[in-house]
Amino acid sequence: MILKQYRGNGQFLIGSKLVELRVSDIQLIFGIISGKEKISGLYCSRNKVKFARRKNLQRLDQQGIKSLITEQLLKSNTKRDIEDVARLLCMFLCTTLFFTSSATLSWVYVKHMDDWNKMKNYDWGTSIKDMLIRSIEKNISDPWKVQGCAILLLYWFCEHTQIMQPKTELVVPRFLKWDISRLHLQDYQIGNMADEQVNEDELTTTSEEDLIYKMQIEQEEGEEEQEEGEDEDEEEEEEEKEEEEEEEEEEEEEEEEIIDQQNEIEQEVIHIEEEEYEEEQVREEKEMQEEKEQDATPLKHVLEEGNARGNEQEEDLVEEGEQEVIHNGQEEEKEEKEKEGQRDATPLEEVVEEERGDSIEKIVEEGDSAEEGDSIEKVLEEGESDDDTEMNDMFHTAEAVHEQFQSTNQSASTFVPETQFSKQARDHQTAVEDDSEFGES
Repeated sequence: MILKQYRGNGQFLIGSKLVELRVSDIQLIFGIISGKEKISGLYCSRNKVKFARRKNLQRLDQQGIKSLITEQLLKSNTKRDIEDVARLLCMFLCTTLFFTSSATLSWVYVKHMDDWNKMKNYDWGTSIKDMLIRSIEKNISDPWKVQGCAILLLYWFCEHTQIMQPKTELVVPRFLKWDISRLHLQDYQIGNMADEQVNEDELTTTSEEDLIYKMQIEQEEGEEEQEEGEDEDEEEEEEEKEEEEEEEEEEEEEEEEIIDQQNEIEQEVIHIEEEEYEEEQVREEKEMQEEKEQDATPLKHVLEEGNARGNEQEEDLVEEGEQEVIHNGQEEEKEEKEKEGQRDATPLEEVVEEERGDSIEKIVEEGDSAEEGDSIEKVLEEGESDDDTEMNDMFHTAEAVHEQFQSTNQSASTFVPETQFSKQARDHQTAVEDDSEFGES
C-alpha cells in the first residue's frame, strides 16, 4: 500500500505530507556505516573479482553462500578465513535483503568486498536506495514486481509515523524496535492520517545511538590501528621470511652451482673416457685390419715362400740322402768285394753245379714220393725248369731292388756302382738263357 503513495523523486504521500526516503534513514534503520565512495557500475566480470577466483566460483546465489559460510565456519583458523565469513554474511544480506533483483548476486557488489578494510568507504546506503527507487518507478503500475529492499519501506513508515508503538527502545539498529508483523495498513489509513502523526523531517540519531556509533567508530579505529600494527608486524615477518627465503634460495643456488660443476666434471670425465674408448676401438680395428691384410697376402707368395723353404729342406735332405747313399754304397761295395773275393776261390760253375745237385737230389726225393711214378728224366727236366725259374725270380728281384734304389734318388744313381750281387745275377740270367737255347736245340 505504501508503494501506491509514491510521488516521484524518492517521495511518498503520507496523509497530506510528502516524506522523502533518505540515505540517512537507511543507515539508521539497518545500522549501515557508509562512506562517500560510490559503488560504480552495474556490471562486472567474474575474472575481476579476487574472491570469485580464489574460491573458484562461477555464480553466487543464496544456497551457495550458505554452503560457503558452513565450510568457512568449520575451518576458520586464519585471519583470511574469518574475513571470508564476514564477507559471506554481507553477501547473504545483499541477496536476501538489500539487492533482491535476481536469484544471484551481481559481481559488482562482491568486487567491492574484496578488500575488507575498504568496505566501509563505499556508499552502500545510496546503492540500496537507488536500486529500490528505480524498481518502483519501473513497476509503479504493478507493485508486486518491485525488486530491491522493499521491506525497508515498512520500517521507514514506522519511523516517520505514530501508527504503532515500538516494542522496545534504546536498541541499535532501529529495525529491531519494530514488530512489523502487527502492522496492517489500509489505503484509507495512509491517506487520511493526521499531520501530527507524520514526521516528514530527516531522522536524527539519539544520544544512545551516538554513543554506540562513537564506540563502534573508536573500536573500528582501534581495530584499524591494531590491524595496521599487525600489518606492520606481518610485513616485518614477511620481510624476514623473504630474507630467509632469499638466503635459502642463495644457498640452494650455490648448492645447484656446486652440483652443476660436479656434473660438468663428471661429464668431462665421461667424455674423456669415451674418447679414450673410441681411440682404443679405432686402434683395435686398425690392428685387426692389418692382421686381415697380412692374412690376405697372396697365396702365391706364401707358396713361393713355402716352396723356397721346402726346396731348402729338400736340398738338405737330398744332400744328406746322397751322403748316406754314397756311404751305404761304399759299405755295400766293400762287402761285395769281400764276397767276390770269397767267390773267386770257388768258380761260378761249381756253385751252380752244387745248387743244381742239391735241387736234383731234392727233386729225386720228391719224385720217389710221387704217386704217379714219373720217370727220373722227367723229374730232372722239371727240376731244371724249377731251378731256372728260381734263378729267374732271384734275378728279377735283384733287378727290381736296383731299379727301386735308382728311382728313390736319381742323382745318387750316378754315384752308386753296380753291386757284385747284381752282376752275378745278370751273368746267371745270361747263362740260363743260353742253357734254355741249348736245350731247345
